[in-house]
Amino acid sequence: DSLGISFQGDGDWQGSLGFDNITTWPAEDKSFAEPLRIVDFSQGPTPVPRYGKTELTFSVNRPLLNPFSSKEIAIDAEFLPPDNSEPVRVPAFYYQEYRTEALPEDHGVGERYVPVGPGAFKVRFTPRQAGSWRWRLRGAYRSPVSGVSESVAIPERALEVAEGPGRGFVRLSPRDPRCFEFENSEPFFP
Repeated sequence: DSLGISFQGDGDWQGSLGFDNITTWPAEDKSFAEPLRIVDFSQGPTPVPRYGKTELTFSVNRPLLNPFSSKEIAIDAEFLPPDNSEPVRVPAFYYQEYRTEALPEDHGVGERYVPVGPGAFKVRFTPRQAGSWRWRLRGAYRSPVSGVSESVAIPERALEVAEGPGRGFVRLSPRDPRCFEFENSEPFFP
């Protein structure tokens, strides 16, 4: 086995390079015998209060060259309200926990971020009405090696939302567009 790296530029360059956190990729996608799946799934506690946050956390069973690229992986949650009004689509985002570490004195003043554990995808959602919501996940993956596309879905699941003390989101006041207010019409002063 070997690894080759090539750098190209407009002019001559001389200096040193350091490599950290190199990711390798299978030479062929044939090693992916199992279909694309959502794994390590967890859902926050229920019921969720109205205007409270619910969070879905999960991974996929594929190595990702760039988990931030929607051309490689894109997963959306669709939340269906109790009154059967328009569904709310929320895109998943890639999340990595970090800790900070002071840089050694010979690197100057500052700190660096060091990953803690593996990254995962998250969906965060704030329901605006109480009742029995339903939600589902749908996603698409395109291999950066072969270009082969796959899709994945989680069937509908329930999300119970209880009445809560929340005031709602901040918006322009319909009575006076120079002012802000919460959805329950209480004034908001930034």
